[in-house]
Amino acid sequence: MYNRKSRECITKPAFRKADYSIINAFLGTIDWNEVHSNCHTVNDYWVALKGILHVNTVIYNFVPVVQCSKQKCAPWFNNYFKRLRSIKQRRWKKYTKTRNIVSHNEYKEAATRFRTEFMSKKKKYEKNLFTASNTLSKFYGYVKTQTTAHSYIPCIQKTNGEYAVTNEKKAHEVSAYFSAVFVYDNNIIPAFEPACVGEINRFHCSVMDVIKAVRNLKAILRQVLMELQDMF
Repeated sequence: MYNRKSRECITKPAFRKADYSIINAFLGTIDWNEVHSNCHTVNDYWVALKGILHVNTVIYNFVPVVQCSKQKCAPWFNNYFKRLRSIKQRRWKKYTKTRNIVSHNEYKEAATRFRTEFMSKKKKYEKNLFTASNTLSKFYGYVKTQTTAHSYIPCIQKTNGEYAVTNEKKAHEVSAYFSAVFVYDNNIIPAFEPACVGEINRFHCSVMDVIKAVRNLKAILRQVLMELQDMF
């Protein structure tokens, strides 16, 4: 039975989630003449640009980081599937050299076997991950890894021109921006004018009045149903 090993996580910048409009605006505020004042060669210009894009400036402030696993293969991709993949690759190379029907059928057989067993193992892994009561967080983490679209809040520019980078600072800026529309309860009830003057007169009806009203309601419902049947 294949036992999944604990995987080490590494942190790296998620450049596809970066807000490049803010990065361009930030780079537009830099005095490049001053930055390039001591540059004489191409290498000097490159070192100066790397100094601006260093992890402590642009990349650190405007590019979010994500945690990913060092293990590139799927959790269920064990040595057995590696052997099946190697067989498929060898048969594909053999077919590209010979170009005969026999080697092509051998490659199709290996590819079908690899794909069938791979999908079966994947479904079994996902089912076990979902049914396990104590691994719900792992299940949603797995779903997140299989999702191509991810929501991300870009950096927010403050009124003083600076940028809010962390989630806490972003939340503070959004709260301060919309605080003008918040309503605070001062525990003072306004004096409303009465909407009804005097007492409401009692409504008297007999049993026959009720029966007649119900019959009229049934007739209306019957007419509505007939109109709906004519429509469809």
